[in-house]
Amino acid sequence: LSYNEITNVTSNRSLQVFTRNAEFYNQANPITPASSSWQQQSVYGNKRIAIVQIDGSSYYIDKNGKDLRSFLFSFDEDGYASAAVSLLADDITNDVADVASITGTEASVSNYIYVVNGDGTIAALNVMRAEGINGWTRIITDGTAKRVETINEVMSFIVQRATGKYFIQKMDHPYTMDPSTNALCPLSTAK
Repeated sequence: LSYNEITNVTSNRSLQVFTRNAEFYNQANPITPASSSWQQQSVYGNKRIAIVQIDGSSYYIDKNGKDLRSFLFSFDEDGYASAAVSLLADDITNDVADVASITGTEASVSNYIYVVNGDGTIAALNVMRAEGINGWTRIITDGTAKRVETINEVMSFIVQRATGKYFIQKMDHPYTMDPSTNALCPLSTAK
């Protein structure tokens, strides 16, 4: 007798169940005990970390904690595929500890997925799926990132400084330095 430990359940275009060893979906509508039909789609497994959804795709961390994958229906395969989104930037994610996303805002039309790695580093993925854009970048901060969360459409991080104290840092797109302030200085009129 074997079993698949359920790590996440999400509703996107179908009910999706992520387990330690595989990914499934149920195409029944409505789902009842008599109509339930679970279909295994891929075998990458899921680390028990939040799944984020952008543009119809469910993004999840595989069971090894290394790859960010996009669980998306493929008409070519007549099923869901789990493409490795971090494939070309495999040095930027490691032992992922937390994930959060933010969709386009008034400051930017891009969608972002922020990844906090086990070593306290941060990686950000700019996703514009319809345009075929997937761009990774490292975010460097003064301290060790522990968690990430979207609060009222603002990305916030819990960061532990060298002093051992914890701080909440928010991602403010006009000011992308850590931590930054806005100061107005008068122009000099001296000749």
